[in-house]
Amino acid sequence: MNMTNISRRKVIIGGAVAAAHAALAPVVAEANIVTSGYAHDTLTIGLFSADISRLAVNKALHPMVQQFARLEASEAEAVGDLLLGAGAATPKRPDALAETLARLKKMDPGTSFDLHYVRAEIDGHEDLLKIQKRRVAEGKAGIDTTMATLLVPFIETHLAMLQAVENSIA
Repeated sequence: MNMTNISRRKVIIGGAVAAAHAALAPVVAEANIVTSGYAHDTLTIGLFSADISRLAVNKALHPMVQQFARLEASEAEAVGDLLLGAGAATPKRPDALAETLARLKKMDPGTSFDLHYVRAEIDGHEDLLKIQKRRVAEGKAGIDTTMATLLVPFIETHLAMLQAVENSIA
């Protein structure tokens, strides 16, 4: 996967996330997902991803890592804003994620940082994909199921992008 393919995907995904955010915001505000485990679990990973991506925008050296970090920061923030704006509480960050963030903050810019960031994103996206697929599989009607259904292909695309980035710098 080259930079042009990532740029095209970034434009397409970014536009779709923005449109989904605008369309879902009023509905999410009236829904009861803000107290659900779905919102908590999605926010736990999403807010972590936004934090490490903002860090990577400034510390990553590989251009593909920088580009992905910018994309991920904006998309994770959009999903987080949607759920938080609907009244969901900011979850406590689990120790393992807090330790990963602290480790990334201490690292110097370079290939090692880039690889650690990409690996953290792959792990997080795999976990987030499980959360979304679980919600979809439950088959319950509701905005959370709609949101999860919309997020699945975005997360799968991000995983493909991350694996291509990891292969290009490994």
